Amino acid sequence: MTVLDQIKNITDRGLFEKICVDILRNIRPEYANIIHGGLNEKGEPVPSPLDAFHCDQNGNFVLIEVTSDDSNLRRKWLDKNTGDVFKALGKVQEWHSNFPEAAFTLWLCTNQRVKDSHHNKLFTDVVELCKQSGVTVEFLEQSAIVSYLEDTPIGQWIAQKSLHISAKQLSKPKLLDLTLVNLEAYAREIFAGELITRACEVDLAEILDQSYSPVLLVAKSGMGKSTIAYNILKNCSKTKKWGLRINHSIAADSSSLTQAISKQLLQHQNDLFISPSQFQNLSEKVLIVIDDINKATNPTILLEHILLWQRESSFNVLIPVWQNVYDQLPKRFKEENTDEKNKPELSETVLLLGYSTEESIAALKLSSLNSAQKFSDQQFERISEELFNDPFLIRIYGDLTGIDQDNWLAKTSAPIEEYIGERLLDIQQKASIPHFSLEQALLKLADHMLKSKLQFISFVALEDKLDREDIKILHQIGLNNAIFSIGPEGQLIFKHDKLRDYLLSKAIARMFSDLPKHIQTLSEPYYAELIGRALSNTNGEQRSNISKWLLGHLPLAVVESLNYHQDEDAHGLITQQLITWLKTHKEKLNEATLISIKASLNNIHNPSVIQICDCLDTDFYTLGANFLNGHTGDGIRYIARFANSDFEPNSGNARRDYLMANFNNRFKENGIADLKKYLSVPTYTIQQKNAIIMFAGYLRSQELFDPIFERWQSDKKALFMNSIWALIISFQAGKEEKLQEVFDFWASLPESKKTNGFPEGTKALSTYNLGRYKEFAVNEALAAFLLKNTQREDYLNLFFAVTAYMDHPDLIEFTIRHFAKIKRQLSQQEGLYVASLTISKFPERWSPRHQSGKSLSTASRNRLLSLWNNQPDDQFLTLQAFVLWSVGADESEGHILQKIDLDNPELYSRTITTRMLIGDHSVLADLKQIIKAENRQNGKYIEHLCLIWDQATKEYVDSLLNLYHPNQDQKFKHSNSWVLSSIAELLFYCPDADVSYLLEKHWDRLGYLSEFVILALLTGTKKTADLAAQVFPQYPDPKALFKYLDIKFTSGKIVDLIQFKRKPLTTQVLENLKPHLAYFSQSVLETLMMNASTATERAFIKTNVLPILKKKPGHFDHVKDLFPSEEDISDEFDEFVRVPKSRWRIDSWLERLEKNGISRKEIISTLLKTIKKTPVSQPQLDCFSRVMENIGDRSDLMFIEELDPKNQNKTLWTDLEYHIKRKLLN
Repeated sequence: MTVLDQIKNITDRGLFEKICVDILRNIRPEYANIIHGGLNEKGEPVPSPLDAFHCDQNGNFVLIEVTSDDSNLRRKWLDKNTGDVFKALGKVQEWHSNFPEAAFTLWLCTNQRVKDSHHNKLFTDVVELCKQSGVTVEFLEQSAIVSYLEDTPIGQWIAQKSLHISAKQLSKPKLLDLTLVNLEAYAREIFAGELITRACEVDLAEILDQSYSPVLLVAKSGMGKSTIAYNILKNCSKTKKWGLRINHSIAADSSSLTQAISKQLLQHQNDLFISPSQFQNLSEKVLIVIDDINKATNPTILLEHILLWQRESSFNVLIPVWQNVYDQLPKRFKEENTDEKNKPELSETVLLLGYSTEESIAALKLSSLNSAQKFSDQQFERISEELFNDPFLIRIYGDLTGIDQDNWLAKTSAPIEEYIGERLLDIQQKASIPHFSLEQALLKLADHMLKSKLQFISFVALEDKLDREDIKILHQIGLNNAIFSIGPEGQLIFKHDKLRDYLLSKAIARMFSDLPKHIQTLSEPYYAELIGRALSNTNGEQRSNISKWLLGHLPLAVVESLNYHQDEDAHGLITQQLITWLKTHKEKLNEATLISIKASLNNIHNPSVIQICDCLDTDFYTLGANFLNGHTGDGIRYIARFANSDFEPNSGNARRDYLMANFNNRFKENGIADLKKYLSVPTYTIQQKNAIIMFAGYLRSQELFDPIFERWQSDKKALFMNSIWALIISFQAGKEEKLQEVFDFWASLPESKKTNGFPEGTKALSTYNLGRYKEFAVNEALAAFLLKNTQREDYLNLFFAVTAYMDHPDLIEFTIRHFAKIKRQLSQQEGLYVASLTISKFPERWSPRHQSGKSLSTASRNRLLSLWNNQPDDQFLTLQAFVLWSVGADESEGHILQKIDLDNPELYSRTITTRMLIGDHSVLADLKQIIKAENRQNGKYIEHLCLIWDQATKEYVDSLLNLYHPNQDQKFKHSNSWVLSSIAELLFYCPDADVSYLLEKHWDRLGYLSEFVILALLTGTKKTADLAAQVFPQYPDPKALFKYLDIKFTSGKIVDLIQFKRKPLTTQVLENLKPHLAYFSQSVLETLMMNASTATERAFIKTNVLPILKKKPGHFDHVKDLFPSEEDISDEFDEFVRVPKSRWRIDSWLERLEKNGISRKEIISTLLKTIKKTPVSQPQLDCFSRVMENIGDRSDLMFIEELDPKNQNKTLWTDLEYHIKRKLLN
């Protein structure tokens, strides 16, 4: 089953929530510390107003709602009582009262496609509703989720963890997994038992860390070279860094280090798709050990071969070498050659990887190096697009023969066929099986998979379905491991989904010879894409006849075929057939079929789509499809009618970015010409004019500067916000006078106050929005213009907003100097707020820890370094420059930080924090010197120790605990020592085993302090629970001890740039707390209930928590929501039947039931019993259909006849059946 299949049909809501949160954490690194309140520690969903949320270091909130309901998102999101959007907005209102300056972003995540037609303006309604509350809304829906899980390395890793679809691209976690296998294999070859750590290992590790050049570990045989290398590699795995041992035979057969790494990894997993550019961003420091050089035929020549490899900046190379081999090495390679004019190869400057950051293009170029034809970058981009950025297709594309400049794009349909043909030829030669027999066995397998509706199959299932000879042939193909492999339980595992789909489409093509015989398969909505692909491979009259037949049985397949037709004549024929058919049949189509056709057109890149859409109603789908295919006018209408908010440039939107990137790549020249005309039309509405200006801005064309400026002058105020953005982004030298007029107009606008923390009025709103735009490209002319405008104090707010995300040394320096000046004067003027806001955003803009791949340019970082390093007399400037420089610091700059001393106490304090953030363990020595006084700052240092937690840190904390002896008057109270309180907070985020050790050792003194008793209970071990039990009976006021316990369950702690995650609520923790439940406050008990979802936890709540909670005044009265009985389910369904206006809540109701442990089959069974109690009514059928659309599968369709034997609701059931069959195969 493909990623799309699994995501569409996912039934485990907790799993889907985790997938969405994992994706958000990776696409938005600033969300790394999302609090996933919707799941318990076992990954199971629990009732919660928000599925997840996050508060960044600037006090802005991100709210996340996730649904895996099959449809009816409108009701799921927009139910005024239980809808996700309203629940989220309720939280916004609650938090906004306490944090009036905060900005709020709502993410809505779903495994379905989000509809937005004239019948159901879901996108528009959600965005407008959120906009009214000042909330930015973002969508993570099916296509974006599937694309991320299929096309990105980290996405494939998430799919492997969550969906059990093997990741074939390399990501850091995938690589860590493979290196453990590599390490185990290495251990089997050497004596790697219980070993002591040798002093030379530490020195060697430091040398490796300082150098990118190969390091030779020279010694006589038996001195432990391999053991030391193994230990260093093992330490890498312990610290979650990756290292790899490369066998000498692989090194001998490789022309570069990256090629050797690729070959070694392929030994451990032979279906990986590897590009050297992938390694660049996986880790900053990677250790490669090339061992057993001495086993080569000529070790010295092999060593020279390795040392002549191109240097790779991301790798440290360690080569254990025998002394006699080293002695024979030419002098130019040796370290003792110190001639400055002839530096040894061993210590040359490290070269960076020379591949494009675009992974697919880099892989395509790499695989095409041996091709006789040379392609341009534009051609490579187009090929990558046509190959869907698929590593497998790109990899084999470069090996194809006969590709020339005339047919380079047409050949993108051939790689799989060529690949399979070559693999079968290999098997034919090795196993002496005729090629025809191999092909026929594969097609018989595919035919059986189609008819039995099995996307995955095992040899056991084939035994009585295929001939014995065919099974033997398939087994031989599996052993080859090129097309599919054989799993440990006999299952067939295709090397790639596209190989399987190719074979299935070939089998479908054979069915075209007898259409009536195969009508069941060829009318299957789930197979529409496969049938469309098969149709594209037919010819002439056969294609025409099959297309006509399919239009009568499965028109979606004909639409899908437009994605695969390479021949223009064939494409034109199908297009005309489809248009003719739609004109006469569209009114007769059921709604589900029509929507699926329109949705499919939104994914087809071909001008013929515009012709097809002309015969359909104009709506969200058709305008979007035309926009995708270069229709400028419909692009404007699409933006104006359905996506105005989505296209605002101050926030991210995947659909907008995709549409505009596509338009810029394919239609920009014509689009510029069209927009010049549209910008001059005076009769458009304000909404349409703003849409045109936004459209023009995204083209980033200097040609459009004057037309945009002239359009703005027609209605300066109404068009100002989009115009100033579009003019800045289109600015060029020589346009200063016109842009100055725009800036002067901004200055002339009246000031306005904020309402409820949000800007109001054209001036404030435009300033606010400009400050959120992240894609301003700055050139020298624009930088000079902006700096010139800083001479007027009243222009500063605009300057800071426009330059907020501009990476230019002069602009950054001005901002810092201005802020330092204001701090120096202790002024409270407005400039202070804006400048400080600008600087406060730097961590998420320029720090690699918060913005993936986003860091300041070398020029800007050097300017910052110069400012804080060379301005000793200006402490304000020094400090602000250091703050901005330090957020982007990494391990390689640790030596700079280590030179800062106590002469500047505030700078030194921030240095200590930064060193811990970058993982500099040497900072512990400095901390030991300064953590001697009782103050809050030292407490913060202690809390940060979890960032460098290791054995040495543990021993230091142990020593601190030895120094403190609480006074008698502190017994049974919270400690009055900042050090002790901070240690308790620190240990809350440290490994349970270490915490247990420290508590047990010091319990005779710590056991009388309340924070340590709570820590013992929440550590999650039986030992710490027993410690707490020893002293708990002595506490005079146990209730006070647990007063704020719910905070530990529901939130994390934000310190500087890090948000520490809350302690997991494990089963052991529940057992630890069980004896003390009677002392818990109502809020703590409710929190426990809300976080319980597994059978064990729910049983715990029923047995231990509910009896206590029910006795409390005003107790939690939503027990039936969390623990519903059959009667509760039946009663709620009857309510939907009686009250039509309440039916929009069905989606969220079903989600709640499933979140609380009621399976889909249990829900349907209960509802059938309810309906059958009385004569079936139309309202019951309507509600049951809605339920089925959400949670039903094909087996449940049999209930339709049972409930409606006379089929009086044919249209209702036809739509339902098509909907279920389109999304589910079984």
